[in-house]
Amino acid sequence: MAETLKGGIRVTGVTAGETTLVLTAGTVTARVPVTVLENWAAPILDVLPVTVNGVTYTRVDAGIRMTGTSTSTSPGEPNAPISLPAGRIRLTGVPSGVGVKVEPKGSGTGVIDTRAGLLEADVTAGQYTFRLFAVTTRPIDVTFLPVLETITT
Repeated sequence: MAETLKGGIRVTGVTAGETTLVLTAGTVTARVPVTVLENWAAPILDVLPVTVNGVTYTRVDAGIRMTGTSTSTSPGEPNAPISLPAGRIRLTGVPSGVGVKVEPKGSGTGVIDTRAGLLEADVTAGQYTFRLFAVTTRPIDVTFLPVLETITT
């Protein structure tokens, strides 16, 4: 996951785990502990590029660019299998016009579904399907990085 902070600092977590940012300004140095979370949505990047229902999904940097005019607002392709651990998950990084549905493999019922406002859910460990789709039939041109992460409450 990448994050651009005020002042032009860009932080990118390459792998999940603990690390330390070392910040230096002149003679002053500060060490900031950082936890990089696993992005369980990352496998969707591996099925791109693809064009479905008039929308082209392209991998750009560490994110996704959606362009075109959708002929359907139904969840379908692109999709990717993901394996989730048991616990609470949260979806972030999805802009207006983009739909995401995460469902237990073969169920069709979303535990995460942006159309229904379901952005957090308690899940059991297992196989799920991560689906991307347009939620509008108006032209769309957006770049984003969907992040599906485990959270503690």
